[in-house]
Amino acid sequence: MKPIDLRMEGTHQGAIEIARNRIIFIIVLFTIGFLMLAVKLISIGIFQAHSSSYYPTVNSNGSLLMARADIVDRNGVVLA
Repeated sequence: MKPIDLRMEGTHQGAIEIARNRIIFIIVLFTIGFLMLAVKLISIGIFQAHSSSYYPTVNSNGSLLMARADIVDRNGVVLA
């Protein structure tokens, strides 16, 4: 009885190598993209956190200046 040869030859092996190289290329691209996003988020968090307008400003008497919307009912009448 002849043993089974699991090695592929010719075009099958070439096709598998091409597919493997494409998958590795895509994985590398995704990794680079996620690393770029992570670096950007970290740089925004570290270097631009205090210069952002996200934090409310403080009034001269110490209270925060915040614009609040009116509380209205479904007809648009101001309740509070």
